[in-house]
Amino acid sequence: MSLDATTRKMQLMEFNETKSDRPNLTEARIVVSGGRGLKSGENFTI
Repeated sequence: MSLDATTRKMQLMEFNETKSDRPNLTEARIVVSGGRGLKSGENFTI
């Protein structure tokens, strides 16, 4: 099955961007993450 522009049945009606003071991770060059396994900040060193 292939779909082309004439067979699509949806249209974008509205886009609501959320404002936040937090950084947008999708625009970050590098993301460093730590989870529960680290237990505390003292165990998180680079």
